[in-house]
Amino acid sequence: MKLDKAFIAGLFVMSLFAGIIIISIGFGTAFTPINTVMAPLVCPGDKIIPAWEYRGPLDTGVGPDLRYRWICVNESTGEAHIAGYRTIFTSGTVYALLITGAVIVSTLRAKKDKIIS
Repeated sequence: MKLDKAFIAGLFVMSLFAGIIIISIGFGTAFTPINTVMAPLVCPGDKIIPAWEYRGPLDTGVGPDLRYRWICVNESTGEAHIAGYRTIFTSGTVYALLITGAVIVSTLRAKKDKIIS
């Protein structure tokens, strides 16, 4: 497998899909710590909290009201602001970078092992 610019760009695009859609929205909805880990990037100096609004048995947590799901709260003043899409895209992009880096490192290791043996 060749590590050229097209491969890395394609890998990053696929990793963005996996990071944003699968990890941040999919798993982040069920397991909130997945997205709250990125609080220093999304809400510098504030605390990020999930504010879920349950509307019925078919509410998936994804849709037009998604921006109301994550709120940044300043603990000293109590001031709050919505950080929904920013939370999802920031954490998804960080996870995409981690996925891309892991694949590149494993590819380079596999190439190195192939050359040695």
